[in-house]
Amino acid sequence: MSKEFKNDAYLVACIQKGGLDRENALKYCYKTYFKFQRQMFGAFSKKLSSEDIEEAFHDAIVAFRDQIIHQKFGGNSKLETFFYSIFKFKCIDTLRKISKDPDKLDQPFDPVNPLDDTLTSLIREEDKAILLAALDRLKELCKKVLLLWNDGYSMEEIARQTRLKNANTAKAKKSQCFNELKSMF
Repeated sequence: MSKEFKNDAYLVACIQKGGLDRENALKYCYKTYFKFQRQMFGAFSKKLSSEDIEEAFHDAIVAFRDQIIHQKFGGNSKLETFFYSIFKFKCIDTLRKISKDPDKLDQPFDPVNPLDDTLTSLIREEDKAILLAALDRLKELCKKVLLLWNDGYSMEEIARQTRLKNANTAKAKKSQCFNELKSMF
């Protein structure tokens, strides 16, 4: 990644802009904030597995992105501190979910047969495979529009990359394609 993020304001602007700027900014955040996983593992190691903490980290990245996009970051703290607090609360939420399940409490983590994690992973993979198969049945333009939209590109960028007339045309095409995709389920 060649892009340098000078300060928090620039990083926020890139995330809000969308497209490749957002993608590069989030990759930067992922790499920069990855260190917090070790801190959370130290704080929660007696109750959360490393997989739980890793999942909370990924959930925090998504929540962080959404908070920035919807302008919920007020700039009252450093962006790193903002992310850390989101990540900490995601870990606490995970701990609460585990604590509500009496079968999971005080149950040792079994790396050979983590049945719940395996079933969840299989369901996610199956859902992903079904969605990808449905996307493959769409016309190429629809598939491209939906994948760009999913990756956070703005309607202007989607119009440019797909050679549609303008952002409004791209938005209409996205709606049409999304409805077509939904009708397959």
